[in-house]
Amino acid sequence: MTNTVAKPTIVVHLDGGLVSYVESDVHVNVIIANHDLDGVDESEVKTLPDGSRATVCREVSAT
Repeated sequence: MTNTVAKPTIVVHLDGGLVSYVESDVHVNVIIANHDLDGVDESEVKTLPDGSRATVCREVSAT
């Protein structure tokens, strides 16, 4: 079966670490979910579909 998604999405879950960069050989959407909530304002926290909580940053790759 072939994946027919025009622009794949990569979700990076981060907990207590640092993402230096994300690299791909095709254009992708990258979503970074940071589960380390120490010192984060509650207004920046999202509840994810699995019930966990994180700050979320979406980066769109250059075209």
